[in-house]
Amino acid sequence: MWYFSKDKKCAICNQEVKWEEYELDHKQAYTKGGETDLKNAQITHKSCNASKSNNGLWITFIFWKLHC
Repeated sequence: MWYFSKDKKCAICNQEVKWEEYELDHKQAYTKGGETDLKNAQITHKSCNASKSNNGLWITFIFWKLHC
């Protein structure tokens, strides 16, 4: 998705996203019924995506899966 994007801008902060900073994000959060497909995807900085409120739940889930 990043490769084919014309402007390569973060959907959260609207600044340019370099490949090293790139992360794909759900437009509508998965935890709120958003599907995991390209129609519901947006380009973000890793740091911007991490600052979204639903990421705390995701990080907790991953930590639990790794340590249980």
